[in-house]
Amino acid sequence: MNTNIGRQKKPRIESRPAMSVRGVGARTTNEAEAGADGVIPRLWEHYFRSGIQGAAAGDQAVYAVYTDYESDASGAYTLVIGHETEGTFGDGPDREEVEHVRRTESQNAESIGSIESTESVENLYRAGSPGGAKREEEGTIVERSVFIPESRYLVFPAKPGPFQETVPQAWQEIWSYFQDAEEVRAYSGDFEHYRFQAADPAHPVVEIYIAIK
Repeated sequence: MNTNIGRQKKPRIESRPAMSVRGVGARTTNEAEAGADGVIPRLWEHYFRSGIQGAAAGDQAVYAVYTDYESDASGAYTLVIGHETEGTFGDGPDREEVEHVRRTESQNAESIGSIESTESVENLYRAGSPGGAKREEEGTIVERSVFIPESRYLVFPAKPGPFQETVPQAWQEIWSYFQDAEEVRAYSGDFEHYRFQAADPAHPVVEIYIAIK
């Protein structure tokens, strides 16, 4: 843990419009990710192999969206890694998205034996639909889209360096910050914003957006 947490600069507040992100996702917990069997490294690997980035829109950045929180930072959540896409969704899955999932599920059924880990497309559900579609089992990687509502955020920049190291460090600082912060987390959808640079792809510029009430 970073011992300089107490001297961190106060994060900025930023309002962002709603957006949609398509990518690959999995349900997990912070407890699971602290161990050797965490799904997040596999999720990043699967994303870069998926070819989904070809459908990118907006600013072409990569987003890692934390959504469908079970409770708070101690509960389960869904992480979706992907790119911004055009349009938003209504109260249920978009028809084109459902058909895309069905096609991908069929393709996965034919090739699942060649994939190292258990990866399948099981269902599509939308963030922010209370009591809506069922969740995938923890650790199962699915291809899906997620809707992020318009929100106010506290923005925490990650330090320069390999993002596999700097992003977990930034989250430690975030959890510490909210222990006695005036702001209250909304748990309506948080995200990491990555700008990968061609000259140095291992060291992207990363900012973490935490939705607040």
